[in-house]
Amino acid sequence: MKITSIQIPNSLSVEENFNYIINALNNAVENRCDLIVFPECSFSGFTAEMKKCSMEFLKPFLDQVREISFKYDITVVLPSAYVEELKIYNAVFIFDSNQMSIQYKIGLTESEKKFFSTPEKNYSKIFTTKGVRIGVLICFEAQMSPDSFIKEGEVDLILWPGYISSGEKKEWDAVERNEVYQNMVYWKVPLVQSNFSFNDLSIGKDRGPDGHSIVLDKNNNLVQRGKYRENDIIITNLSDLN
Repeated sequence: MKITSIQIPNSLSVEENFNYIINALNNAVENRCDLIVFPECSFSGFTAEMKKCSMEFLKPFLDQVREISFKYDITVVLPSAYVEELKIYNAVFIFDSNQMSIQYKIGLTESEKKFFSTPEKNYSKIFTTKGVRIGVLICFEAQMSPDSFIKEGEVDLILWPGYISSGEKKEWDAVERNEVYQNMVYWKVPLVQSNFSFNDLSIGKDRGPDGHSIVLDKNNNLVQRGKYRENDIIITNLSDLN
């Protein structure tokens, strides 16, 4: 399995975010990738603009993603906030085999609980594509107790869409979150993170987390990292991580 991790800015404009997404999908097609993952809330943006992201508003964009996914047999993991019945969900749209499914961020920080909701029933954080069992942990969820969502032996790969300040660091220190490092020791599988490169929320001024994405092998070794504070695309083969 050939995996692409996308590193893009967090923008105020949903339309601008979508342009980044489509360009990245076209790149994945050119590189014959099997799976592509984007950062947390990469479609809606991690801003107040997410309040307009009803399913009705998002559908024309999502239909374009599904068309590319089906035409080129690429599994797309696209995080976005969306609004339903006046509630805002931090979600992930998964496109695979011409189907779209939704996973939800269940593990919320205290600040996120002020504006995000969680569904009433529990949803699995695991899906299978092309014979690979994949767990999706959104940002803070990767820090929580390793048994919260994914138990040892349940998955072959973990995707980590994030919105995390990582700093310009060369070593793997779990992006200043030792809980993630320890969880990876427990899970014993590769991890592919997709992180925002920086905040692009106002002209001439960046605010909030900025950083880079990382790729770990099953032994918790840092294999690849994105360019710090730059748009970047990381392509890796799952076989090289096992």
